[in-house]
Amino acid sequence: MTVDIRRRLIVGAAAIAAVLAGVTAPSTALAASNTPPTNYPITATNCTTITFDQWINLGDTLTITFNSANYPVNNPCWTGNNTANLTNNVGVATMVFRDDTGQAVTPTVPNNFSSWPQGTLVITAVGTGTFNLTFATPTGGVNSAFRFFVRVPPGAPTTPTVSVSGTTATVSTARSGAGAASEPTSFVITASPGDDTCTFSPPSGSCNISNLAPGPYTFTATARNSAGISDPSSASISTGVDGPPVLTAKTPLLTGTLGVPYAGYTFVASGYPAPEFYVEAGTGSLPPGMSLDPITGVLSGTPTRGGTFSFKVEATNTPGDDSSDLITITIAEPPSNPPALAPDAQVLSGTAGVAVSPTAALRLVNFTLPTTFAVYPALPQGLVLDPVTGVVSGTPVAAYASTRHWVTASTAGGSETASSTLQVSVAASPTPTPAPDPVPVPPLPPGDSYLTLAGSPQTVQVDPNAESNGVDITGDDFSM
Repeated sequence: MTVDIRRRLIVGAAAIAAVLAGVTAPSTALAASNTPPTNYPITATNCTTITFDQWINLGDTLTITFNSANYPVNNPCWTGNNTANLTNNVGVATMVFRDDTGQAVTPTVPNNFSSWPQGTLVITAVGTGTFNLTFATPTGGVNSAFRFFVRVPPGAPTTPTVSVSGTTATVSTARSGAGAASEPTSFVITASPGDDTCTFSPPSGSCNISNLAPGPYTFTATARNSAGISDPSSASISTGVDGPPVLTAKTPLLTGTLGVPYAGYTFVASGYPAPEFYVEAGTGSLPPGMSLDPITGVLSGTPTRGGTFSFKVEATNTPGDDSSDLITITIAEPPSNPPALAPDAQVLSGTAGVAVSPTAALRLVNFTLPTTFAVYPALPQGLVLDPVTGVVSGTPVAAYASTRHWVTASTAGGSETASSTLQVSVAASPTPTPAPDPVPVPPLPPGDSYLTLAGSPQTVQVDPNAESNGVDITGDDFSM
């Protein structure tokens, strides 16, 4: 007779919630791995009593096969009415006996047989607790008793606690609840972001995650044993890994125009805590009228004085700082006769599906070099800009709400530029009015006919005594 274990893993909160309080742990003689062996020490050749304690996972199945090879019918140790019993099993285990064709046999427990039947005894752990499997003979030659302790996945561990030294986080957690059936054998800590992990086993209470990049982190824990994995713990409070800043964006536009808003630039730096941005002391100053936001790193403003201005930008936080190379911005005086476009504003209205009247060609004023035209934002579908003349024409495809566009002329390199506004709106195409249904004309008596008049309303005078081509005309004066 052989006993085989076929294991099925049950994981999750439902299994964890099924843990029964007060389950007594098995004897210390168990293997350290708590893994059921392939064959149990049930023998048919020695007439001795055997007892055995073993963990079994929720959902595990024990399969015991009886045949002439595993158990000789005439073995002297098994005489009389032999019994196989499953006890302490209500809500904990089920047992069914199947013959060698696989069909369930009644009764399900093969009690009181003079020889072992041919077939398979299948026992499944369906709940938490303990159950016993015994084999006995009336002569007492063999009395094998097996006690099984059903193990379930652990409950979610306690919320991790975290301490940080440099780029290493030391994280600790512990089991929650009580009961040997759900005792964890290991804990896994996961960092977020990044999903870096570390693992520890009791009795140790913590592990380390190293080489973390600067930034804020939270940590969760799961508990594990041979039956499965717990739900994650609650996340720890956010904990920062400090790191000095490194400027990753530090090349602003180096030109501007007096009295014209600067194009704007955002300095960016890594590091934790979030760095702040300043003009490094002793390296120069920003052009008058411009400023650097210490929180966002935005360089902006309207220069109020021309000239050349040099400075360095410094990103700084508690762990350290980082500086840019020397930045030199030249603020030019505005030209006395700046480039311009004429007309400086136009309006273009149209109807979807109907060609628009083209806008006027734009005339360049005070440009000294060849130019091309562009428009921003993009025109509605169907309208196009001539890059040489600045004329907008075409047939709009759909309705378009009134929107302001800028048609800009610029020279190569942008040394000369000017814009003209263009307000564009497109109405939806009108819905055609369907023709009315024709008015039915009643039939006339034989020999009669209708008089049909076309055009403007007319007056017809009828002489009741006149005849025309043999047709009588009767009636009064009438208008149509």
